[in-house]
Amino acid sequence: APDGPASTGEVEDYEVKIETPPPQDDLDFGDAPDGYPVTLADNGARHVFAAGPTGGPGLRLGTEWDSERDGTHSVNSDFDDLNPGASPDDEDGVTFGVLNPGNPAAVTDVTVNGAPPNGAFLDAWMDFNQNNAWEPSEQIFTSQVVVNGVNNLTFAIPAGALPGITYTRYRLSAGGGLAPDGPASTGEVEDYEVKIETPPPQDDLDFGDAPDGYPVTLADNGARHVFAAGPTGGPGLRLGTEWDSERDGTHSVNSDFDDLNPGASPDDEDGVTFGVLNPGNPAAVTDVTVNGAPPNGAFLDAWMDFNQNNAWEPSEQIFTSQVVVNGVNNLTFAIPAGALPGITYTRYRLSAGGGLAPDGPASTGEVEDYEVKIETPPPQDDLDFGDAPDGYPVTLADNGARHVFAAGPTGGPGLRLGTEWDSESDGTHSVNSDFDDLNPGASPDDEDGVTFGVLNPGNPAAVTDVTVNGAPPNGAFLDAWMDFNQNNAWEPSEQIFTSQVVVNGVNNLTFAIPAGALPGITYTRY
Repeated sequence: APDGPASTGEVEDYEVKIETPPPQDDLDFGDAPDGYPVTLADNGARHVFAAGPTGGPGLRLGTEWDSERDGTHSVNSDFDDLNPGASPDDEDGVTFGVLNPGNPAAVTDVTVNGAPPNGAFLDAWMDFNQNNAWEPSEQIFTSQVVVNGVNNLTFAIPAGALPGITYTRYRLSAGGGLAPDGPASTGEVEDYEVKIETPPPQDDLDFGDAPDGYPVTLADNGARHVFAAGPTGGPGLRLGTEWDSERDGTHSVNSDFDDLNPGASPDDEDGVTFGVLNPGNPAAVTDVTVNGAPPNGAFLDAWMDFNQNNAWEPSEQIFTSQVVVNGVNNLTFAIPAGALPGITYTRYRLSAGGGLAPDGPASTGEVEDYEVKIETPPPQDDLDFGDAPDGYPVTLADNGARHVFAAGPTGGPGLRLGTEWDSESDGTHSVNSDFDDLNPGASPDDEDGVTFGVLNPGNPAAVTDVTVNGAPPNGAFLDAWMDFNQNNAWEPSEQIFTSQVVVNGVNNLTFAIPAGALPGITYTRY
């Protein structure tokens, strides 16, 4: 009884304080399904919302915080997100990487606001055995110190964790030491539905290969795609032709590990080519080759590290779920005026669903990383452009051919075809490919370096005389094309000279005209 003797043990008396509870609409509850401690009746986790020191919002996960008179169980743990009487999407503080049984470093990003200078404390649990209870052995963070902003954290998933849908609880407080249930005087509780997935075989994953700092490996939640075969059993959705597989991603200084890796397909990263990359260019060119896409196309998400800080930031996303189709997709993107000149890195991710980040998994498609160079453009009046008709690549907007005029070693005119050379601010299409000859602001008849003999279909030795000036002693190189099928494009099969060595003076050259070349007017580029 409260009085009288006892033959063993001890008696202790305490002064305590019974307090009037705060108004119920100042409490935040979780929203996990039945069985988890959510409501007042089952001593659900609940936090008192305390304002910050300046009277603004206080300690919380993410940005939003809502208040309820009691907790509410919800099957998908989303009552707080869908509750029309609360702030939109209250549970906005935690994101997850892939959750696989046996992963010693599963990724979770926890966003904190309103923490004091020394940080706050995070206690969290994940129901690995799916028994609708958060047990002591399932605590993944124990009073983990977190600070304002995004906290990139990792935790271990036991090998025996059951694959499938389960639930996790994150509790942020100023004091720490919380259980999955019961009250807290500060902070917020957020419950999430998550999926623990059996990982695909490691040799069915494709990773990127950017340098240290970018998300490449499993340990840093690197971008990775599962290779899914196409509907007929052949190769599936991919960038370019090749696709390789690795057990983990590998950082490489030049972003070329996947190209040089002898255990993978040759030059896996073969899906993207770039035009000139200049700061302030509103229409930089990239050609993206897609294979294995469904009839309605696939989705491209891509980033370029403009500020060279070894991170792809949201403001550096150059394509956001851009629809692309099989074949070559001629795309353009903007390069900000403040982009730093020099070597940097870009990531292209192709998937069937889109909506990808620079890191994390995708169930289809491929990721390719590239080293690129952002260059300060030369003065516009030192550039020479072509002047072929519409359809051919002539202007800056369509990544037209352009050459920087460099003076010769003695300061005189430099390397050129013929005698004359002109300069323009941009290329100009012309019906007869004669704008550079007629342009009154340029040298007379700039295009004076090439003459042709008779051009007949099937001629294996058509004649062209190419006059060169300003070449170094060992000569220079000539690349040239002729549009044999008259489709307003110079295709790889239409290249008539491939880095042909030429010397100063007249070079008498011959080339083959295929028997199937169409008779009529067409265009050539030297």
